[in-house]
Amino acid sequence: RSEPRFNNRQRALLETITPHLQRAIQIYAQLNRTRSERDLYAGAVDQLSVATIILDEQARLLNTNAIAKAMLEQADGISLRGEYLHISGRDTNSRLQSAVKTIIAAQQKRETSVVRALSVPRSGNRSDLGLVVQPVPASQWSEGQSSPCAAIFISDPDLQERASQEVLGEILGLTPAEANLAILLARGL
Repeated sequence: RSEPRFNNRQRALLETITPHLQRAIQIYAQLNRTRSERDLYAGAVDQLSVATIILDEQARLLNTNAIAKAMLEQADGISLRGEYLHISGRDTNSRLQSAVKTIIAAQQKRETSVVRALSVPRSGNRSDLGLVVQPVPASQWSEGQSSPCAAIFISDPDLQERASQEVLGEILGLTPAEANLAILLARGL
């Protein structure tokens, strides 16, 4: 309060920076909303027992959910070699690498690409993993290093689903048979 009032030059400076400060506050609020939505969707995917892996423009691992992390640590059918995904079996691994390469190349050219699906065999009597590779929608800010380019969703039919038939039926208004079918489809069967 003891300071003198702003002079004309200081007022002009404040008028110049005020729109930028307002824009920064809007961006901050939008980032918080986006983070909340992302966390909500990630939680929903986890409830469906779907492993989620995000790859960058070099096909390096960027992020995983808890289910994918556990699956990669088990290394039964799918694993990490350094920062890159690897599938047991030369032919299946070659198909995965080709699918990822095709999707990333299309993303970099801003072209549409198709979703690719693979069946990943595992050891013993375990069911095959269902693997879907799809592009991550590019945003205008996704230029540069380590931008998400491809998402891999893996369903393990051997995992116990967390959503019971009763809860799913109640929430979505499904009969027990419809709820069972929805759970089987969500597991990749």
